Amino acid sequence: MKSLVENTQDWLQTKDREGLLYFYSARWMGHKTTNRRRKTKGKYIVMRNILILLFLSFLGVVKGQQQDYMFSEKDFINEKIYYKKSAIPCFIKRKIKQASGGKIRWANPDKKYRSTDVVNNPLLPSRRLIFFIKTDKINVLYYEHGGRGKHEHCIVFVKDSISGKFNYPISLGIKQGILSPEELKKHLIEGRYSELKDHSCQF
Repeated sequence: MKSLVENTQDWLQTKDREGLLYFYSARWMGHKTTNRRRKTKGKYIVMRNILILLFLSFLGVVKGQQQDYMFSEKDFINEKIYYKKSAIPCFIKRKIKQASGGKIRWANPDKKYRSTDVVNNPLLPSRRLIFFIKTDKINVLYYEHGGRGKHEHCIVFVKDSISGKFNYPISLGIKQGILSPEELKKHLIEGRYSELKDHSCQF
């Protein structure tokens, strides 16, 4: 027979072991819960950052007018080149008319136009097409602007990725005397131009 003291000691040791087991069990469960919370919080942070980036990208597209467009070879996939004024889309003619503040008439490349401010024939058009490039992503209009300060001008309309419309016009200051579409494409891709921010008077 164990004495009362020995029984008491055995009971205390048993409770002590149970207490340690409970302590470590609780600690392990708490650690597991903490890890789960950390993983959940980490996933939330990642999703939040993704949503923020998507939102900022969306703003960048919507406010594309504030960004400088960078041309590449991909912009000229499925290109078609025209030398007739009838190929110029109505929305481009309308945009130039609105920007210039008056009625604009066009001449084909091989026709006469009002090249200087000396008006010998007021019926002659003030703009003469050099060529028009149409692709899946951009429309490029290259033409001669007659009158005072005669010059050649390039306007690019970029297709909006959301609306699908060519409603982002870029007015470019570019080397005068470009004779071919290939030469103009090379200038655009290599960045040999200046983007005219205030271009309403240039159209």
